[in-house]
Amino acid sequence: MQTASLPLSLAPGWKNVPPRATGRRLVWKRDGRWLLSDTDFADPIDLGPTSPVDCPVAYDPTRERIYRYHCAQWGDRRDASELRQVGVDGGGEDRLFALGLNKWALWLCEYLPESDSLVALVATEMPHKADGTVVIQHQLCRYNLAQGQSLLVNLPRDCFFPLALHAASQRLLFHGAEGYQVVDFSGKRLYRLGSRGLPEGRGGSFHPHRPDELALGGGGLMRVRRNGEFVLLRDRGINPVWSPDGERLYFAESSSDLWMRSADGESVRLLAVAGNRYSEVNRARPARLTADGRYLALPLTRRIRRQRVEGVASSRDGSPAWVEWQALCILDMEQCIAWQSPGAGPILWLS
Repeated sequence: MQTASLPLSLAPGWKNVPPRATGRRLVWKRDGRWLLSDTDFADPIDLGPTSPVDCPVAYDPTRERIYRYHCAQWGDRRDASELRQVGVDGGGEDRLFALGLNKWALWLCEYLPESDSLVALVATEMPHKADGTVVIQHQLCRYNLAQGQSLLVNLPRDCFFPLALHAASQRLLFHGAEGYQVVDFSGKRLYRLGSRGLPEGRGGSFHPHRPDELALGGGGLMRVRRNGEFVLLRDRGINPVWSPDGERLYFAESSSDLWMRSADGESVRLLAVAGNRYSEVNRARPARLTADGRYLALPLTRRIRRQRVEGVASSRDGSPAWVEWQALCILDMEQCIAWQSPGAGPILWLS
């Protein structure tokens, strides 16, 4: 188990401090388990195993329940594909509802208090074509918690990867091979943005107060409006996320850094893993902010190339060519301090 901290380079005026409690709780991952703790990461509550499928968890503040997707791991005796619920104290875990064994939830799971429902992306393996081609269908699953009823909604073609959800306007942003699409919760396409001239789909975010304005990342960082008007904000940038007040935009260049763009257009690198020669983007995840914007949580990755052993590259002797060290970093945006602990995302704030 990783115990060492990552070496961080912070922006001028920022300080690195030991982990501290703030009264804010968050859910995160470590060693294949979902954990819940205060921001000091001390005495975490075990919420159960993570899934081999990449799917975040959701939080219901009224019932004080965590909802997570569960599917069978290698070696499990019982096959399963289901959404499960567990109390924030780690107790009372049970199945919420089962999916078919040819279905799985991935990339999206969020609780909507206005409708007391869960929304998730469900992928279904359809019957193979005659040539053996596997067909995967994506649908939006809406589960009414009060009534205990689920509804699968068909999505337009090429709604592949969900980038963002705007609960107030009930719409989702997807990216696929043909570009970007915004759809409502009924599965109706509201508009499409072709891929030409736009970033490559590494992150996207709705403006919190103007849902027809998007921030898109990948290759470049852009602000795009529904009418197709766009502004290039920066040549490099992935995983853009607006602050709750819409005044600042947080983004990254890799899985080992964090940048902030203020309303005046100035971009500042808030932190980076020092000496990280082999940065990459596949482990990068969007920053997550508390509802008041005071605290920001971000998973970071340091990638180290293994040394050759007796003249043989490690990638040829069966061991991985790279070692990855991961940590969760918390930033206090008011006091300009940061701290970290070994762990990984996705991250969910409970406050």
